[in-house]
Amino acid sequence: MKRNAPVMTPAKPTDRSARVAERLADITRHSPTRAGLFHKVYYQRPSKALAVKAKCLDCTCWQPLEIQKCQIVTCPLWRVRPYQKAPLCQTEARGGPSREGTSSGRVRIAEGV
Repeated sequence: MKRNAPVMTPAKPTDRSARVAERLADITRHSPTRAGLFHKVYYQRPSKALAVKAKCLDCTCWQPLEIQKCQIVTCPLWRVRPYQKAPLCQTEARGGPSREGTSSGRVRIAEGV
């Protein structure tokens, strides 16, 4: 017997709008300080970094420390998740001289690249 894959019908624009409004109201109830971030993600054109931050906060019930300690290494967003400490330079980690312009041997990540 041949099994058919379920057919997905695209959501109507009004369905998405209602679902987004409901989700935003839920976020506002549970984490009012994060409502502005999610409003920007849902209703404006957010940066990729802001969208990743919103998704990670959503996944961890709005707990930044949980994002930092995240152990779900199979998540596609794990390597780019927010709230990480900058990694040590390889030279500094081996006990070599630190690079000028960095503090504590940490690599500075360029903004807006």
